[in-house]
Amino acid sequence: MLFFQPLSLRFAFVAVALAGAFFGAAGACLSPAFGPAALICPAGLALLAALAVANVSKENIAGAAKRLEARLRAGGFAPADPGEVPAEVRPLVEAFNLAVARAAEMKESLTRVSATDSMTGLYNHREFHRRLGEMVSRGEKVAVACFDLNDLKQVNDRHGHQAGDEVILLFASVLQDAASRVPGAVPARLGGDEFAVLLPGFDYEAAERFSKSVARDPRLEEGSARYCPGGRVTVGRGAAAYPGDVEDAGLLLSRADERMYAHKSNGRSFSAKLSSVLARLDGETTLDEAEAVFEALLGLIDGLDRGLASHSRRVAKLAREVAVRMGLPPQEVRLAGIAGKFHDIGKLSVGPSVLRKKEPLTEEERKLIERHPVLGADMLSAVAAMREVAVAVKHHHERWDGTGYPDGLRGEEIPVLARIVAACEVYDAMTRAEFPRKGYAPEAALEEMRKSGGFDPRVVDALSGVIGR
Repeated sequence: MLFFQPLSLRFAFVAVALAGAFFGAAGACLSPAFGPAALICPAGLALLAALAVANVSKENIAGAAKRLEARLRAGGFAPADPGEVPAEVRPLVEAFNLAVARAAEMKESLTRVSATDSMTGLYNHREFHRRLGEMVSRGEKVAVACFDLNDLKQVNDRHGHQAGDEVILLFASVLQDAASRVPGAVPARLGGDEFAVLLPGFDYEAAERFSKSVARDPRLEEGSARYCPGGRVTVGRGAAAYPGDVEDAGLLLSRADERMYAHKSNGRSFSAKLSSVLARLDGETTLDEAEAVFEALLGLIDGLDRGLASHSRRVAKLAREVAVRMGLPPQEVRLAGIAGKFHDIGKLSVGPSVLRKKEPLTEEERKLIERHPVLGADMLSAVAAMREVAVAVKHHHERWDGTGYPDGLRGEEIPVLARIVAACEVYDAMTRAEFPRKGYAPEAALEEMRKSGGFDPRVVDALSGVIGR
């Protein structure tokens, strides 16, 4: 029952036992000389000593507890020094320090959770505005760069919300990395597809350069960017700075927002805008109706680069005939012809200056040209009836030996309709006078295609059969 007693009584019991043992031993040694008095006096002294020890221990514990309480009331979670208290109460201080450490960890965790976005790890809307308010109240020079992801709804609708989340995480990682190079920058996800960064000490021009560098980061063409139109994460962006650019700090974020949405409206590619319009046709649109809509766009292609429309129609005819010779079902034959007709539709987003350029292309121009199959596929896949055609168009620059683009597919990995369009397109280009060299004779062109290793041998054989009729 001893350990169920108050702490001071426990010390008293222990003290009595220890003191009794000591003075009892002393009395036993003195009793032969002094008689019974030698036993009574030590017992009394033991009792007095025990009470003194218990009182001192009680005072030590009470004093230590008061000091620990005062430390907590003062705020903060600073641990106490066990060396400041008597040895018998050090376990109490050590327990206090453990509790303080745990409480500090919990406080830090709660602070972090309340200030950050759970998906991306960036700061959240509340923390962003709190820090902006602090900077403005201190009269600091600060700029804001705002970003809004393009086509996220389209990604969610076509590929599911998991794909949309992956796109958000990709952009967040790029933004976090860019912000980490700016001392004191505060990158945040304001909600949904909207992001912003506080840039201490930046003027408007510096903030604009920052936003442009983020939007052009090459990592936005990697990984989950495959879900986005054109195979790239694109954003609307805008910036504003206080003071100088904006004199009323309360308008800083709204001014950046205005510029962001203006950029979003004016800066989207032709293919993205067209995809948004075409998506409204989805639902009950038949394959015939969809084909008629895209047929109207062939005239636009010819305006960009004369001869593209007629090339597309020749490829369509060849693709249909090759599909028949390969024994494909009637519906596949039809889709092969449509894919051949619209295989270059993505060049509407490339622009005439690049398509008509006689000099060697720059690296950036070459990459833009190589994106046209993906851009075309995005336009076509906006209409459900054209989804299979879109797949063939996306991969018509893949090569049998794996040296093509955009995904480096090889052999049977390449959809059969894409293999048919690839061979027909190259054959038509090689046998026309517009080819960089003088047009090849039909058999010579077929022989070159066989030797290149870039085309399905079955397709080339079927094409040879069509040409030789």
